[in-house]
Amino acid sequence: MKTIIFFLFFLPFFSFSQSAEFDKYISEGVKYYDSRNYDAAVQQYQKALKIDSKSELANYELALTYVAMKDYRAALSYCEVAIEANGKNILAAYLIKGSCLDELGQTEESIKLFEKGIKKFGYNHLLCYNLGMDYYRMGDLAKAQEIIEHGIETKKSHASSHMLLGYVLADQGMKVKSILALHYFLLLEPTSNRSEKAYALLMKQMGGNVQRKEGEENTINIYVDPNADPEFSSAELMLSMLSVSSTLEENKDKTAEEMFIENTKSMFIVMGELKKKKNKGLYWEFYIPLFDELAHSTVLDAYCYYISQQFNEVSAKWMEEHQDHFNELVEWFKKNG
Repeated sequence: MKTIIFFLFFLPFFSFSQSAEFDKYISEGVKYYDSRNYDAAVQQYQKALKIDSKSELANYELALTYVAMKDYRAALSYCEVAIEANGKNILAAYLIKGSCLDELGQTEESIKLFEKGIKKFGYNHLLCYNLGMDYYRMGDLAKAQEIIEHGIETKKSHASSHMLLGYVLADQGMKVKSILALHYFLLLEPTSNRSEKAYALLMKQMGGNVQRKEGEENTINIYVDPNADPEFSSAELMLSMLSVSSTLEENKDKTAEEMFIENTKSMFIVMGELKKKKNKGLYWEFYIPLFDELAHSTVLDAYCYYISQQFNEVSAKWMEEHQDHFNELVEWFKKNG
């Protein structure tokens, strides 16, 4: 009887001791992970698994660490356990597993997993972004566009989704929609490495459908793309007109920066004028109203310099000399964005 009583008394203490040891291993693993000492992190998490092999947290942290080590096959097995545990890290485990499948060339399996995740969690912006990327890589641009738009409607501040949408739309020849998405991406992220490519694509899209024949410098041909998005065909024609505006006599003394501001303003205003009550969807109900308001505001100049500062010395200098205008821009977007 005394032995049984002693055992019952000792069992809670033993469980508490194991729990404290488990937490210590996880904590140490996270420290090693944060310092990029991934081998040491793995060792700590493996010690935690010896205490609780089904731990969602330990399996998730191991999967995350193996992804950092680019060992995607190892990461997959730990993702499976984390997903089966159905705990607080399950969404992150879905994202890791899907990314691992894609990295291993199993993009179709990745798509199935993300679609399953969306059925379970709804249009989570990260699931939509990753699924959209899979569709994009598979060449299914229509599905990529649709799912990315759902993700943006869920979380409009996710810069990567706007960037990817801009590329997907550009590849489909939807210039106006692409411009709107790229503008918003550059608003959120104007100075990163990937912003440079996005800005270059934006400028290309704003070029419109214009051709100049060799030997006929004074002749400009504007053509209508038969595959253009019918919803924005008139806006695309307007883009072409704007792209040749710098060649007009009245604009010959204006700088490239001034022309960019003028053309951006004209495009935003025209888009706002095209909007009707019946127009629905992300472009008509989010992008266009916002940029139309911006075009009629006092901060448009600051906005144009802001999104081009990384790639234009004039814009960068303007930003340095006009901090007050930048502050006004920030305040404007806090109220309107």
